Amino acid sequence: MNVKDQIKENLKTYGVTAVAAATLLGTIAAEVAPGPTTEANQPANYSIAATVAEPLAVGLDIAAGVSAAVATPAIIEAELAVAMLAIVPEVLHDAGVPIIGTDYVFGPAGMALLKAWEGLELTGYILGDGMCTIGYGHAEPLHTVPDCTSWTITEAEAEALLAEDIQIYAAAVADHFTRPLNQHQFDALTVFTYNVGVGVYEKYGWATDPDDARITGNMGLYVFPAQFREGLTARRAAEVELFNTPHEAA
Repeated sequence: MNVKDQIKENLKTYGVTAVAAATLLGTIAAEVAPGPTTEANQPANYSIAATVAEPLAVGLDIAAGVSAAVATPAIIEAELAVAMLAIVPEVLHDAGVPIIGTDYVFGPAGMALLKAWEGLELTGYILGDGMCTIGYGHAEPLHTVPDCTSWTITEAEAEALLAEDIQIYAAAVADHFTRPLNQHQFDALTVFTYNVGVGVYEKYGWATDPDDARITGNMGLYVFPAQFREGLTARRAAEVELFNTPHEAA
């Protein structure tokens, strides 16, 4: 099995933790070992990177493979190649983002739509909802972020946050609906849930087996608060458009 195929298998087996770990490992390694690396400094540099990335490398050998004291430059180069390949969009799009514990995969059409509407902000900002928002709409309570507007992250860190966050919202869709959803329907509902929150289905009494028209009709109702109505109306329309776009299973 070549490296690219192995990455796909890792993603399918371990889910988004593989993406997050590889993203952080690649980013941190680049930061702690700028420019050409030498045989002497490779083990130390990538050991630091692996130590930081290890909490996200659940079930993987990425961190362990480069943090061992006996690691050789050849092992380190191979592990880094695997890590960097894991964040190439082509590979991620081929593999999708498996939603752990479900049969669903959050696909590239959904990811593209989500990123288009959330946008990327590398500095924290406040919308007035009691949260500090950063990255692709990642939000944390203001009281947990001492100085929201001074909080900065890298693009790779934003990707890692999104990869972790999407698990929560996609799982909420998978858990609620008992009816089958095709890829575009699942993606659209996940993007919708990412915006309105995981509690929407229980709070507003959504049926677990509604037909397509009922789902899209309900989605269109969530265009509040009033100051964001124009933008939210356009977003709901884009989500409904994806939901209604035919999808042929591979």
